[in-house]
Amino acid sequence: MFRGGESSLCPKAFDALFELGKAAHEGFASPLNCQLLGRQGAKFCSLFPDTDSPFGSLGDFFHIDLMQYPGGWVLNPPFEEILLRATARRVVDILDESERGAFWFFLIFPYWTDCDGWQILDESEWKVDRIDVKPNQLGFQDCYGSPFTTQVKVSLFAMGEPPDSVNLAKLWDAMRMDARERWK
Repeated sequence: MFRGGESSLCPKAFDALFELGKAAHEGFASPLNCQLLGRQGAKFCSLFPDTDSPFGSLGDFFHIDLMQYPGGWVLNPPFEEILLRATARRVVDILDESERGAFWFFLIFPYWTDCDGWQILDESEWKVDRIDVKPNQLGFQDCYGSPFTTQVKVSLFAMGEPPDSVNLAKLWDAMRMDARERWK
């Protein structure tokens, strides 16, 4: 079983999330790998605010006042169960505490149905949609920017209340293309 994946979605998937999903904030990034940096209204969180804040980091996703940054968020945490559980709890807590429609989240989790974090999202009243993507159907890139398709099944969750203009079927289709096609 694959654990600890710390890869980013491919740039075209982030294009779809920004343009079709209206998501302008990234929860797990750095100035070197933030895919939304430079886009209008985009913000990102990173583990090292002391060194990353000059480049626009808001700080650690788990420790910032998220209520100050409403809107759409992309969350692709490292595939570690402790982080997946903490991410899922944070998302549900924010949705419970915020005004309806203020936040929506797109989460990329491994398809680990026995993982607490996956179960929290899947059983939440805030789940709008979930699709499970088979191996080799979702483009990622490693820390060097080299493209690959995931070798594990992943779940894409939509949580909260995305704007009415967000067509989830179109968004999921735009993200699910073969990685080789996405870099052409």
